[in-house]
Amino acid sequence: VTPFVKYMVSQGNNYNHEHVNYGVRGGIFYLLKGWRFYADVVTAQHNLWGETLTIGELTHDIGINYNSEHFGFGIMMVNPFSPHGSRTVTKDLSALAPTFNTAVMQNYRQVLMLNFNVNLDFGTKHNEGWKRIDNEDTERNKYNIKNLYDSKRCDNFAADFSHYFIRFFLSVMECA
Repeated sequence: VTPFVKYMVSQGNNYNHEHVNYGVRGGIFYLLKGWRFYADVVTAQHNLWGETLTIGELTHDIGINYNSEHFGFGIMMVNPFSPHGSRTVTKDLSALAPTFNTAVMQNYRQVLMLNFNVNLDFGTKHNEGWKRIDNEDTERNKYNIKNLYDSKRCDNFAADFSHYFIRFFLSVMECA
């Protein structure tokens, strides 16, 4: 669980607006052999741009993935417990013409995503912990160096990257 404070200041020729967004981001992550379960919750994100304040809503997602040495699959759902879709509040803070709007997108209720991946092993050996290098320019000694490619670490990185990229993409689409 991570609390956050987002302090925003917008200044123009004839206005000065300040806004503070307090929120919490929480998540749970559980690994068991090749299986991974995760759930994330983020409170409403606020954005102040000029004299317009946009307030999003609580977002949450759950998912389960399985990764093996040769393949992986997963399923994820964004906003599985949202009954009304996505709600965005827009406030115009102008002293001359203040407005307040609420937009509800029913199409952005629950989003289901499936993920499949395959490890194409073009003859490389992933299980070797050490590789031998021949250095022909010196005394013909053989040096052992640690193999920097760890397939399980890279698989988890790819799954985490795709998970957070999808959340970023959906938040950008919500703002557009």
